[in-house]
Amino acid sequence: MTTKLNECYYILLEDVRKNCSANEINFRFNTFVDLLIEFVTNEKKIFSAYRILKQIKIDICLKGKVIDLTLYDLSERMIALIDLEMEIILLKLNNPELMHLDKQDKVADKMPPELLEWTDYKINLIELAYSISGSINNGNASMARIIRCLEFIFQVDLGNFYDTLGELNTRKGGPCQYLKTLPGVLLKKMDKINSK
Repeated sequence: MTTKLNECYYILLEDVRKNCSANEINFRFNTFVDLLIEFVTNEKKIFSAYRILKQIKIDICLKGKVIDLTLYDLSERMIALIDLEMEIILLKLNNPELMHLDKQDKVADKMPPELLEWTDYKINLIELAYSISGSINNGNASMARIIRCLEFIFQVDLGNFYDTLGELNTRKGGPCQYLKTLPGVLLKKMDKINSK
């Protein structure tokens, strides 16, 4: 766990156990909240952040079982805040384009990459999507999800991709017409790199 956040959390619990004044407890609570938000906002390792928050939440849940109204109330408030931060992390995981929104300094290398534009035939991108589907999420990603991701990345509307699968089957050059061109493109790029 993060030392600063952890330390603040344990000081807060200790103040409650010592029956400190409500003002002192609220001060410690607000400090914890500030540190929590600062940690989640600045933590670059998103899975580590999730794990740390989950560990603190489990600890709070266990301590919350103590029959102490003040501790119980504090636990409830802290759990609600941690739940909120965990939801934000999950939102970021599911929507990588949102990762930069809570960063104060928007340095170019910290920003998500600029989206690209697909300038070839749409049927070629659909052919590529079907071809790489076995390599995405261990082959468990739905075609609809893969297509949606490619549409987002390449800023293109691929329409009804199921109908296009039928077109791939009946295409004059065969269903792998576009894929057959890719080794040549790769070799050309490699030759260009090697000639430098």
